[in-house]
Amino acid sequence: MPIRVSCGDPVFDALPEVFSEWWAQSVLSFACGAGELRGAKADKRARIDFHGYALSSWGGAFYESDLKSSPDAILSSPLPDGSLFGCIEPLPCDNDQSFAFNDHLRHLRLSRENLNADNEGCVISAFFRAWQTSNDNAWLLKHLPVLQRAIEYSFAHPHRWSSELELPKRDFTLDRWPQVWGGARENNHSEWTPQPQFPVVHAGDSARLFVACEQLAQLCAAVGQASDEGHWRERAAHLQAQLNSIGWNGQFYTHAVHLMPLRVRGVDEARQLAACNVFTMNSGIADGEQCAAILREYQRRRELNLETSFCEWWSVQPPFPAEHFGVEKNHGANGGIWPLVGGELARAALRNGFESYGVETLRRFHELAVVPRRSFACYDLDGAPARNEYSISHDVVGASAMLRALVEGVCGVVDRGATFSNITLAPRWPATGHLAAEVEVSYAAHPNDVTYRWALDGGRMTLDYESKAKHVAFDLLLPRGNTPERVAFNGRTHEYTLATVEKSKYVRFETDKKRGAVAITLK
Repeated sequence: MPIRVSCGDPVFDALPEVFSEWWAQSVLSFACGAGELRGAKADKRARIDFHGYALSSWGGAFYESDLKSSPDAILSSPLPDGSLFGCIEPLPCDNDQSFAFNDHLRHLRLSRENLNADNEGCVISAFFRAWQTSNDNAWLLKHLPVLQRAIEYSFAHPHRWSSELELPKRDFTLDRWPQVWGGARENNHSEWTPQPQFPVVHAGDSARLFVACEQLAQLCAAVGQASDEGHWRERAAHLQAQLNSIGWNGQFYTHAVHLMPLRVRGVDEARQLAACNVFTMNSGIADGEQCAAILREYQRRRELNLETSFCEWWSVQPPFPAEHFGVEKNHGANGGIWPLVGGELARAALRNGFESYGVETLRRFHELAVVPRRSFACYDLDGAPARNEYSISHDVVGASAMLRALVEGVCGVVDRGATFSNITLAPRWPATGHLAAEVEVSYAAHPNDVTYRWALDGGRMTLDYESKAKHVAFDLLLPRGNTPERVAFNGRTHEYTLATVEKSKYVRFETDKKRGAVAITLK
């Protein structure tokens, strides 16, 4: 099993197995020229949409050995201006996207929904995950120029970039979903990138472009291109400074910063808490204090809405009047409940000192989806699945976000390089109430793995691990109320830093040992 979690609690032990079942039901495989293309669908349609695939492939990497063929198909067909398609499906097909190209040589239709301004960032994230799980630098070098040109497009095209605010822009949509202000309107087929009618700066786009720049920097570093690495890190830092200057309202990021006057009746936009906030936390564009403020706001609103909403994983709250976007209030992209948002929220909570909140979120997803073995992309406020003609009961986009919260958040196994060569071990089992756990993690495309045994026995906490890593950073959550009296590594007292994250305390140190035993005497 690529992911094995054993602590005696099905909330944590069962999710990897159930996700593997959902992934197997979602995998698409079809001919691509003389070869085969593989990926995962997000609904009943036989297509790979990178807006979701970039997210679902994080979890899919543990169960699917071919993550390269889908981004390879996209990156082999860039547009003249450097932009990228974002959807693949086999020919013949009936595609409803704004712009499409039939590639008869490869028997594919490539298309793009033009309302998605973060398309290039999504493709780069999917590519990065494929590289991370294979460490194929020859493949990386082949596509790196196309990747860099795609992000340069995001920074330059006047329909995608606000030169006034120096941030990406889009048409006024419901957060990351392609429902545009004014309800349904005709797609403009005459232009590849139609000018936004109601342009806004959206925090989620900035967060995904920030991640793309950081990932490009890491990819450049992997092949020794130090100057390009520095360039992309500078771009990321500038995005972070601009968004925090323009989009942060003191408690959370504003859903949309309007670039032209627009009167929105029936809702106070300044009060709207949108899904983009959970992505800003996990992208790293929000700092620790900002993450804490966003998490407290989610907790506060959950308490305020207990009688009307079973969960706080809203796309936007409060919702817009239905006439603005053509979507009923508290439904779908206009205030529905999304496990994708919940998974990102759980991971952010676990990483930012709200460990109990993150654990509780995983418990709620277990009851909602893992126990019945049915996961939907969206739910109504009463907990009923929000279904449409394309709905499936094995959604892997939201489930992947939940799996990541488990693997990186609770189990604390974070791959900071490629194929677990540079890892962080940050088990947060004290927040679960369990006294022992065993974890094993490996990718389907590479034999490297990480295993550990964690235990808390009275006044002693231990972690015995094995890996192929060249560098291991430890970030060990202490039980609430305890401090370390002694930290030992392989039987010898070891220096460490004691870090405080909110009310939580972590023991931090690093090593180049591929295996070892940590023992912390508590007081």
